[in-house]
Amino acid sequence: FAFLLAGYILHLYPEGATSEYLGYVTIFLLAFSSRIFSFVFLTKKYEPAFETPPKPEFGFFEFVREARFRNYGRFVLYLSFMNFSVYLAAPFFTPYMLRDLQLDYLSFTIVNAAAIVVKFLSMQVWGRASDQYGTRKVLSLSGFLMPVVPVLWIFSGNIYYLIVIQLLAGFIWAGFELSALNFIFDTTTSQRRPTVIAYYNVLNGICLFTGSITGALLVKYNSLFWSKYFLVFILSGILRFIASFVFIPKLKEVRIVESIPYSSLFFKIIRTMPTSGIIYSFIPFKTGKKRDIK
Repeated sequence: FAFLLAGYILHLYPEGATSEYLGYVTIFLLAFSSRIFSFVFLTKKYEPAFETPPKPEFGFFEFVREARFRNYGRFVLYLSFMNFSVYLAAPFFTPYMLRDLQLDYLSFTIVNAAAIVVKFLSMQVWGRASDQYGTRKVLSLSGFLMPVVPVLWIFSGNIYYLIVIQLLAGFIWAGFELSALNFIFDTTTSQRRPTVIAYYNVLNGICLFTGSITGALLVKYNSLFWSKYFLVFILSGILRFIASFVFIPKLKEVRIVESIPYSSLFFKIIRTMPTSGIIYSFIPFKTGKKRDIK
């Protein structure tokens, strides 16, 4: 809702430096007010007594050295390399749409909101698939679908085509983000989890930074296509595939789950998505036995 509202506000102001400036000021003031309200409610939240955690069993450099020998370590390396690949292109979809395709703010907002809506609607379906068939299975399926998304951007600038791409992207990202989070909980103990997550955030931050900087240099100094952004879109897709191809076979499922071919899982999720995804996202159900994907 906030994303659509911001786009609509910018759309209300006519083109021109002064008008656009006022539009952004309006958005920033609304965001500031929302943060204030959020802070007020946060101060009312109960905070349990803090207990000093024990000293980590392993340091950061030891974790990096041993990562390739441990299931969660290989997973952290996979996510870090995947995020490097993603952020090679991620910062440049916005300037591509606004500068090269010259979309207005409302169209730009609709294109981006499409991914958010589908991600919200498909989380329940991906979650039930993860419970039934395993986190690794969902991570593998979504991980090998990830490379498709940036490459599709080079074929057309039609807004309806871009919306379809974003619908697909939201669907894939929902499965990837959910399974990635669940895999951390599956492969780490509660005592080690804060340390592992902290080390992952360090590696991930480095990869996000280096991916973005590398992408910026490629955009600045290449002239291979009519749009200078196409090269990073293509490279991002290739590197995403390499990340999944190298690391996913080395990851192990730690729970006992049902076996299912990837093609069957994909079509089950697609078949379930139009109905159960919407129903479970908006209608509350009593908790009980988890429903299988049929």
